[in-house]
Amino acid sequence: MKKTYATSMPNHIGAFLKASKCFAELGINITRVSYDKSVDSHMLFLDVEGTEEQIRKADALLEEIGYLQDNAGDSSIVLIEFLLEDVPGSVTAILELINAFNFNISYINSQENGTDYQQFKMGLHIEDPGRITAFMEQAEQAAYNQYAPILMTSVDTDPQLCARERKAIMSRLGVGNWKIFGAHGAPKEYCVK
Repeated sequence: MKKTYATSMPNHIGAFLKASKCFAELGINITRVSYDKSVDSHMLFLDVEGTEEQIRKADALLEEIGYLQDNAGDSSIVLIEFLLEDVPGSVTAILELINAFNFNISYINSQENGTDYQQFKMGLHIEDPGRITAFMEQAEQAAYNQYAPILMTSVDTDPQLCARERKAIMSRLGVGNWKIFGAHGAPKEYCVK
């Protein structure tokens, strides 16, 4: 089982060490750590992997030492990663979707890496965690929609180019159910497993 923690640690020597010992004692592997003191001197993101029982025990230990806050509301921080084309404006659709859902970005990290894509990692503060499923469904659709202008222009000008582009786009779709709209707005459902 994998889990992302958004911990609130004291800003003093040994704070991360204390959390690390909790995970090590339970046999949980820390797979990613993210911290930026200039943004928030207390917020540390941890991706971990362990059994459901180990994760449950880690929750209790981290709460006991004050690294997890027992919030009165249902708000939480969810860490999400987007693989976006490395072109101007590619992140705009995702940012507009985050804005539409009224989520707040508490963490963001991305950097050009010499490929045609960038990995955008974002920590989203979400007041109603039940809305994350709807957000992810729309984000997956937005990832496909960025290719729509290519398809719409090439179908009229070069049917062979359109066929190649359609094939390339289908190879880029991630796992999930996709609704794709044809040239005249007719939807087609695709399931990628």
